[in-house]
Amino acid sequence: MNDTTARSTAKRMPEGHTIDDADFEKLAGRFAELFSSLTEEGIADQVRDVYAADAYLYDTLKEVRGVDSICDYLTESGEAVS
Repeated sequence: MNDTTARSTAKRMPEGHTIDDADFEKLAGRFAELFSSLTEEGIADQVRDVYAADAYLYDTLKEVRGVDSICDYLTESGEAVS
């Protein structure tokens, strides 16, 4: 995932929520770092820095709820492409 894609994805906030530029830059950096290398160790170390405990992920292939389920899904995805 390139930096532009990470920024675009991270900028989508639920309605009524805002984020200032400094926090956005931190979030975009963490998001890009997580998806730059989908290894089991990298995902386990970083997923909780990016996703909240009750996060929702929908990537057109699968719908996942909760940070533990997201971690499992991303780990499976990383294994599939490596």
